[in-house]
Amino acid sequence: MLFGYTDEAFPQQQTQLISMGNEMVANSQGLIYPFFVIEFKADGPSGARSLWVATNQCLGGSASCVNIAKRLSCQLKWYKSDEVRPIDSTAFSVAMSGTEARLYVSWKYDDPNTTREKSIVSYFRSPKITWSSVSTS
Repeated sequence: MLFGYTDEAFPQQQTQLISMGNEMVANSQGLIYPFFVIEFKADGPSGARSLWVATNQCLGGSASCVNIAKRLSCQLKWYKSDEVRPIDSTAFSVAMSGTEARLYVSWKYDDPNTTREKSIVSYFRSPKITWSSVSTS
């Protein structure tokens, strides 16, 4: 699952968006400037490696989000104006299996060949815990 913007989110910048071509488009639905990726892999009968696969795909998607933002930032450097501010290339992603979820933050420093990722939260669900709704009256 991928979250970003549609071109309708930028009504004042339609001419600029058209002139940029497809550099900022993330998928065939026209999502632009993506910033959040969610990847879920169900645990199969063995339950092995599903989180690893989800994490691998999740971080690949996040790297793409970061690269799209960095391309915009490079284009903005051509404009010599006080109104133009640098673009934050940070992207977020969540990798989930049937029992665990991990939140990642990805970003790029000035080195164009290096993307950094950091896991900031892990959540584990114990199969022995049963959740039920509690009514308060």
